[in-house]
Amino acid sequence: MLEEKKSSIKNNYNTKTSYLDVANNLTFFNHIEHSDLYNNLSNKYIKSELEYFEIEQNLKNFYHSLHEINSDIKHQKDYDILCFRIAYMLGNKSFVLNPVVFKNIHSFLYKDIFDFSGNFREYNISQKESLSNHYPINFIDYKDIDKSLIYVFDKELSYDYSTSSQNDMIRNFANFFSSIWEIHPFVEGNTCTISIFMIKYLVHLGFNLNLSAFSDNSSVFKNGLIRSVYNNFPMDIYANFDLLISFLESLLNLHSNDSNSNKIEVNSTIPKLSVKVSK
Repeated sequence: MLEEKKSSIKNNYNTKTSYLDVANNLTFFNHIEHSDLYNNLSNKYIKSELEYFEIEQNLKNFYHSLHEINSDIKHQKDYDILCFRIAYMLGNKSFVLNPVVFKNIHSFLYKDIFDFSGNFREYNISQKESLSNHYPINFIDYKDIDKSLIYVFDKELSYDYSTSSQNDMIRNFANFFSSIWEIHPFVEGNTCTISIFMIKYLVHLGFNLNLSAFSDNSSVFKNGLIRSVYNNFPMDIYANFDLLISFLESLLNLHSNDSNSNKIEVNSTIPKLSVKVSK
């Protein structure tokens, strides 16, 4: 009985550690380090000495007590709080596959960080990425976001995984997550929100995930999403899912994967693996 209790404590410790590792690799605050208080609270969170809501209140009280809050301190505060919110969300196993849940994840993560938390964008955006040779990736028209998400989710809900091969299953997952990213419903926080949503969905389906895939290769997931949607026909560049599928295979513990985001560059010599004009 004592050994079982020790094993349970150790598993809980490792699980919470992995949640914080994922959180730190999904949040991108360049050149911003965590506060000393965050590090102290992390130890208490991992040891289950404090609940999430106590931790966030501790952080808010600490930053509220500071006399001056410049942009760096504001970013540090957001970084501290966001990481614990991600860890809490990963530990919360409740899940339903619908766009409202997806939207609420963004709302929870970015409350008081973005003034648009939980709200879809109301204007069109594009994004330049190094993996697209800094050519803009244009996302869906903001007026089509709601209907597009409903379509993508309905398509996923109607897919019959019971008759799918493993390869077909993974490709369908990849297409589902890629489709949401291509919609890019929020002004900011899309990749992080999709990552948390994806983890919760796959756990909901019963998968025992290898979360170190995010800890070790979080940039691979984003680069896989970019490669799955980016086309530039005149430059002989065609969207393909290879990197995204490889990442998902690692996440799902389906093979040992040494994906490296630096190994796949977008240039005119990339083979025409697949073409995706629309979904």
